[in-house]
Amino acid sequence: MADQFVVIKTRLGEVKGRKVHVSGTVEAMDGTVLVEATAMFVQPRYAKLLHNAQLRKAMGEPPSDEPVLLADGQDLNPHHKHR
Repeated sequence: MADQFVVIKTRLGEVKGRKVHVSGTVEAMDGTVLVEATAMFVQPRYAKLLHNAQLRKAMGEPPSDEPVLLADGQDLNPHHKHR
């Protein structure tokens, strides 16, 4: 598979409550199926609790109104005014 392009196709199947069935294929450019897969994902019952602003703050996530400096990595000088 080295030095070739592939096409990745995914399909959302049945959605029932916290469960989602998905499937997908990896195909060569000529349509030959190289890999097929199916999976079931189950959302944890406690997932709705993770959307709490206080929990995100306790985990160290920045407030949504502040910029996140991904290109610079960690902001080592938070008192510096960025352009």
